[in-house]
Amino acid sequence: YQRRVHGIRNLTYHSSEHIPDKSKKLYSLLNIGLLMSILLCFSFAYISSLNYPGGYALQELHNVAQDTSIPNQFHLDVYSTMTGITRFQKMYCGQWSYSKDPQFNSTSSEFPYNYIITNVPSNYSRAYSKVRTITAFTKLSLTHFPYVIMTEPQLYVMSRRKIYEM
Repeated sequence: YQRRVHGIRNLTYHSSEHIPDKSKKLYSLLNIGLLMSILLCFSFAYISSLNYPGGYALQELHNVAQDTSIPNQFHLDVYSTMTGITRFQKMYCGQWSYSKDPQFNSTSSEFPYNYIITNVPSNYSRAYSKVRTITAFTKLSLTHFPYVIMTEPQLYVMSRRKIYEM
């Protein structure tokens, strides 16, 4: 007993010999439609990955803060936690602590956090300076082909200025 393995190309070629020309055009259109569907699927998956800037911001925060040997305290504002931070939060434990205290704001006289992630950097510019800017998806520009994925700054990783060091 021998088993023959035929490639898909050979099977489709042989099966298409018995199909009329009008149907061949239909099959080629269906193949083009299938390829376009796959392309759109991957495009939308990429766009979806840009919808969670909080996770990327925390990853950048870890990259910035990993060089320091001192215990770090991080503040995560409400917007950043709503955009993917909690999923990535447990990357570093030990001497790092995360705070989601909604009472911390720009009018505070104390600045206990080494780093903050916020979507409004102007509120904290007195005591913190921008270290990284995280962009996120805003819209898809359909004015010309190929379509352009538009992104804008959404979150900022900020470091405490030296004059406010404890």
